[in-house]
Amino acid sequence: LAREATLLILPTVGAVNTGELLIDWGEMSGLSDKERMEQEEQKAKLIDQVLELQTTLDELSTRVDSVKGENEKLKSENVILTQYIENLMPAQSKPKPGRGPPAGKR
Repeated sequence: LAREATLLILPTVGAVNTGELLIDWGEMSGLSDKERMEQEEQKAKLIDQVLELQTTLDELSTRVDSVKGENEKLKSENVILTQYIENLMPAQSKPKPGRGPPAGKR
């Protein structure tokens, strides 16, 4: 089923330049059986490459979404920790009852 959907996005008329080979699907009717078979194999390889790239793109997209969610969670935790630390700071700077200044500061 996925292969059929992929076939819809691949050109069936005109030329496809893959960087390694140039396939002109419009001229396949004048080919010998061997040449047609080779062209069909090349087409199948291209389809497999497209399917693999689609899968990789889907996996990367899922990973990006996951990292975004994790990032938002960490940002939220960071805000809470920052508030906690800020609330501790004034408590530490207040002198404790019953204790005078250090001996050297009298």
